[in-house]
Amino acid sequence: MTGLAYFRMVHFKPAPSRGDSFAVAGLVQFDGLVRVHLTPSPPGASCLGGTATERLLSRSLRHLSTHSSFDRLDGFGPYFHLGDPQPVAADRIDSVVHSLLANATLGVVHAEHEQAQGRRATARRWINHFGLRTLVQDNFRPGHGVGNFLRHAGALQRVSQYVLGTHSLLLLEPLVPRPQFAEDVKKVAQRLAAYRTALDGAEGPDTSLIAYALPGLSSRDVVLAHSALDFTGAEFVNTRPRQSRVGFIARIKEVGAETLLST
Repeated sequence: MTGLAYFRMVHFKPAPSRGDSFAVAGLVQFDGLVRVHLTPSPPGASCLGGTATERLLSRSLRHLSTHSSFDRLDGFGPYFHLGDPQPVAADRIDSVVHSLLANATLGVVHAEHEQAQGRRATARRWINHFGLRTLVQDNFRPGHGVGNFLRHAGALQRVSQYVLGTHSLLLLEPLVPRPQFAEDVKKVAQRLAAYRTALDGAEGPDTSLIAYALPGLSSRDVVLAHSALDFTGAEFVNTRPRQSRVGFIARIKEVGAETLLST
């Protein structure tokens, strides 16, 4: 393949009135034909502002995969924009577009990692504020360390926090008030449901699965959390009411004290 080919990046703007956008595809034109390269890892709901926008992008990418025009994006609405045509040697065009999409993907992965880290960091500050620093540990990993009794389920994702007692174990996933709360709750519910299945029949400490929400949730968010977690076998603790918060802190101290008393 010799000569020049042209490509245009396709950008998705989750909120057309704002400036943020994501490169989600590249259109390649050569010898009168148009090919479409899709991003290997589309941005998720935490980057896009919600699951509805994530579904919109997923549907649109399926349609875009068969797109045949290099100059127009008819039918894709205000969320999609074409970049300017760029000439590249025809024998390098595919690798250039793949590289651009891969670099964009790295930015998305980093952003989603930062979102997750933000949730855990906020929860850690709350835990430390109430004097629970030494009792609540970060990163429970099945098949490793205290999680060795779940070595048969080593493929499970880590749980954000845990409290280990002599005979008891609390696995904790924090939920914090933020725009992507619905996506957070969905992921936490799926994770805890998987753990509930893995725990059935496992020989180990008496394990409780708990999702706890920091103060600031709207009443709508509380209902959403209850609904999402209902099928998981996990408990939901809203720490905004004083009685609930005091009881949760006391439970952490009680389980943590088991280890302290046994040493």
